[in-house]
Amino acid sequence: MQNRLKGRRFEVLLVFGCVAIYVVRRLFEEAQAFDKFIVDIYKLPAGQRDMYLVWRGLQDYSHLLNTIFPIVVGGILFFAAWYVFHIWLFPKLKAREFSTSTGIMAVFALGLLLLSVFVYSYFKLYYREMMIREVLPQINGKPEIIFDRIGGTVVFSKFRKLFLLTDVVAVMLILGLYEVLAQGFYYVKAKLKEEDNNAIMAHLLEACIVVFMVVLAVFGNLPTKDYWNGPIREMSILGLLALTVLLSQEFFFRKCLPYIGHDTKRYSSNFGIYFFMILGGSVLVHLFQTLFWTG
Repeated sequence: MQNRLKGRRFEVLLVFGCVAIYVVRRLFEEAQAFDKFIVDIYKLPAGQRDMYLVWRGLQDYSHLLNTIFPIVVGGILFFAAWYVFHIWLFPKLKAREFSTSTGIMAVFALGLLLLSVFVYSYFKLYYREMMIREVLPQINGKPEIIFDRIGGTVVFSKFRKLFLLTDVVAVMLILGLYEVLAQGFYYVKAKLKEEDNNAIMAHLLEACIVVFMVVLAVFGNLPTKDYWNGPIREMSILGLLALTVLLSQEFFFRKCLPYIGHDTKRYSSNFGIYFFMILGGSVLVHLFQTLFWTG
């Protein structure tokens, strides 16, 4: 465990730094959005707004409890879930250590992930203006005037139990996608370092990964309304396909390739398993797309 932590110390610091950057940026964006919301209302003519009702409607909204708390705590819990899964749980699964401690780690990681999504979804509140249609009667033969006026604000929550379940599945897919990409990176890095001439390329690859993650933390955005729309949907499909290719490729090299030309019977049997692994992965991708993303 100590050797594993020592080898992954830089990665842990990098991921923690990226999560911290993303959380701080989100806090500034939320504060800026609230200020813009109020300023835009103030810019309207006095007859088209009622600031007393606007501020009274915001009495149920606390920027500390309903924005800062869910974003910060949700980010901390997400990082903790990633740490438990990536540093502790996945190496045991990779080594096929299916023990009681492995099960406890799996439950712990899933609980942290569920708690992260729950805290953000339950405590995060949103606000919008409440429009009132005003009608000015006819005066001295002039036609009546109809206009919309801001008569207050509405504070509301988007928390739904069904959305909580689907969001947890989405975040699990994000962790799974990271793990697939990380294992691919470890494999390529190890192959490059086996040759002295490619040691520089290995360090260059590390630098590119660091730059990519920092740029993603600074400029990237997770969807705040629905995880299943936009880039998360495409990344999830890509992650499932990559996982299918990774597992089937490893099985082929270990169970099929050694028997080519030596043991035709065993090769045919294992190749049948290899074929059904690819078919099963394709069906799984189709089922996820049908169950979660249709409509």
